[in-house]
Amino acid sequence: MQDFLQTISSLNDETRIKILKYLQTNGECCVCELQEAFCMIQSRLSRHLKILKDGGFLKVRKDGKWSYYSLRSPLDEFRTATLKEISYLECEILPHSIKKVLFVCTHNSCRSIMAEALINAQFSGIIKAYSAGSNPSNEINPNAKKLLIQKGIFTNKLYPKPLNSLCESFDLAITLCDDAKKSCPVVKNAAKTLHLAFDDPSDKEFSEFEKTLNLMQEKLVKVVKDELNVV
Repeated sequence: MQDFLQTISSLNDETRIKILKYLQTNGECCVCELQEAFCMIQSRLSRHLKILKDGGFLKVRKDGKWSYYSLRSPLDEFRTATLKEISYLECEILPHSIKKVLFVCTHNSCRSIMAEALINAQFSGIIKAYSAGSNPSNEINPNAKKLLIQKGIFTNKLYPKPLNSLCESFDLAITLCDDAKKSCPVVKNAAKTLHLAFDDPSDKEFSEFEKTLNLMQEKLVKVVKDELNVV
C-alpha cells in the first residue's frame, strides 16, 4: 500500500508529468539538459527528479560529476500503464530563450564581477550574466579573484570591460554602486534597469569580500530570480 501511495503522489504535479513525457520522447538526459528544457534551477528540478525516482519511474546513472536520468526498465504493469496514459497527454514544453542580465559598477573589478560569477554558476542554461564598468579598471581586484577561485566559480571570461563594449540586448541591468547609478541611470540596451547597491570592499580585508558575496547570495539572487521570472 505504501509503495502504491508513493507512486500516486509522485504524479500529482504537472511539471513531473512533463518530465516523464520529455524522457519518454528524448530518452536518457543529463540534469543540465532537463534544467535548460524546463527553465528551472537545479535545486528545484532535483526535488522533482527525486520524487519520480522514489515513485519508481526513474533511474539515475552517474558519470563523473554529472547525473543522467531515464525511465526505469522494466516497469511493473501499473507503472507501464501509467506511462502509456501519459504518452497520450498533450503536455507542451515551450522552448525558452536564456535570460540575460548585466551588472554594472564603476570599475568592474569587484562587485559586478562577483555578481556575474555568482549568477552564472547558479543559473547555468537559464540566465546568462554579464558585467561592465562605467570606468573599468585594468584588472580584477586580487581579493575578488581569490574568493571566486576558492568558491570554484572563477573563469577566464571574468575581466573588467567598458559598458560600451557590449552589443547584446539584456532583459535586465542592475547597477551595484551609486556612482554607476548616476552615470548609467538607464542602460540603453536593457529592457529594465534596477539599482541595488552593495558596499565596496575593494580597499578592505578579505573577510569583507566574503561578506559582500554572502549578501549577494542573500539579496541579489532573489531579485534576479523575481525580475526574470525564474522558478
